[in-house]
Amino acid sequence: MKDYSHMPHLDPRPILVTGGTGGQGGSAARHALQKGLGVRALVRDPNSRAAQVLAAAGAELVKGSFEDGAALTAAMEGVRSVFSMQQDGAPLDDLARLIDAAVSAGVEHYVHTTVSGVRQQEASAGHAADAAKGDYWPTKIAQERMVRDAPFRYRTFLRPALIIDNLVLRAPFMYPRLATHGDLLVAMPADQPVSFISYDTIGRVAAEALADPERFDGAEIELADSYSSYGELAAALTEASGKAVSVTSVSLDEAMELGLLPRVAHSHMWLTEVGYPARPEMLEPFGVQPLSLLDWVRQNKEGIEIGSPD
Repeated sequence: MKDYSHMPHLDPRPILVTGGTGGQGGSAARHALQKGLGVRALVRDPNSRAAQVLAAAGAELVKGSFEDGAALTAAMEGVRSVFSMQQDGAPLDDLARLIDAAVSAGVEHYVHTTVSGVRQQEASAGHAADAAKGDYWPTKIAQERMVRDAPFRYRTFLRPALIIDNLVLRAPFMYPRLATHGDLLVAMPADQPVSFISYDTIGRVAAEALADPERFDGAEIELADSYSSYGELAAALTEASGKAVSVTSVSLDEAMELGLLPRVAHSHMWLTEVGYPARPEMLEPFGVQPLSLLDWVRQNKEGIEIGSPD
């Protein structure tokens, strides 16, 4: 096991963060800036509020997209490291253009984020519960192979589990009864543990890797802040907000009848029967402290809408 405790000399060359206005990229950029790294953020709209917040924090904004090869080439000039994250459903050609631009520019270090469990999925024939995800796993596996096959001097893989920030950003989709009934509707046992990860911790780990490419070379980091049940999440929401939050645990069909979208309901089956291998203790070797459910909720409670039961 490598020693991740030392303080590296900060390379003055910039890092390029893709998806800088998104959850993972934005967190990686903020924490990299806090560590004193030079950050260049690839953004579609430099005038957006999120982009302007990054600029105010010290990031250099570069307008471009994964579809624009010329913009990627310009964005890579002088860059030593890239933080890369592809949205679900993004074509592999987007990543190929990004990697090609990085290789052509002589980028030394590539940090790519996919999802917890990629190695296990790559090594297995899959599970019946995976079927609802379609091309999800094959795409994530292919992304990592593309990064592995590219001639970077250093490479690091981040594998986040279930994003806890969905309670703020995607609650109507993921938790349709929370804002209306103060209820977490799940198609799984209420006491089934799930691996949750915050954008904040993803960014903290990314910044550590970007600051020290040599020590994080080859690292494949499974990311989880907590291994907790929805019952425990409801308790944390109740304690932090002062509003009663319940869990409705029903069958797959019943959950969909009550308003849970089929994709989300089937993901609950997958979480129960397969689940993410990431655990909080896996962060310890990298010198990063997990963020507890309660601490995350306390920090984000203003953005969580909780209704009252009928």
